[in-house]
Amino acid sequence: GNMIHEEETINARGTLGDAFMIVLKLSADTNKINKVNHYSKHQYAYPAIKKIYNLVDNVEVNFLQNPLDEDCVNGFMEAHETWNPHPTFNLPRVEKFNLPVAYSIVQLNSGLNQKWRNLNQSDVKKIPVDIPVVVVGTDNLDIGILSDHTVLDLRNKTTIEECLSIIRQAKAFYGPQGFLSFFALSQKVNSNIFLKNQSDIHATNVRVGMIKEWQKYVKYRGITNDY
Repeated sequence: GNMIHEEETINARGTLGDAFMIVLKLSADTNKINKVNHYSKHQYAYPAIKKIYNLVDNVEVNFLQNPLDEDCVNGFMEAHETWNPHPTFNLPRVEKFNLPVAYSIVQLNSGLNQKWRNLNQSDVKKIPVDIPVVVVGTDNLDIGILSDHTVLDLRNKTTIEECLSIIRQAKAFYGPQGFLSFFALSQKVNSNIFLKNQSDIHATNVRVGMIKEWQKYVKYRGITNDY
């Protein structure tokens, strides 16, 4: 039904990528939601999820210790829902990181518990070497995989908000599917999403695949033979 239009409080669930997709729904003009009750089984991620919700003004978030039985809004984009595909977010300045004038973003790993969402050697070979790469994320994978590239490694050196600001200014994004790839698409950054298995394909279809305005910015790589 139209639950998301009528109510001022919604119940939501999921991790970082889901929270960002819900932010797109909260950013739609038609939605007057001012409170979110959020549940995730990964409760250690609540501080990060709170920062994602803080991208939208005037929404209070209440984190739950136990799941609710009621209908939840999640990260899937459903045809009856409305969303803003390209919100303008208020993000911090990032001059202090001495970023290259032009750069691509590389995320080597994404997901809280999806160990498969890593870029491998053959993935990295698809990333152009003629422009420096800024590496973001929270992993500690070996940076040597990017030895052919000019690299600025900012993993674990930025806040979430600074990381998003750095992505917004990038020429392109390369990484697994997840929160940062969805954010890049929302900011019209050409994004190369490396899909690793059927789970990734499904997760992307019900999120990225539902937003027609994103299609011109996305290219799928990896197991799909770069379709």
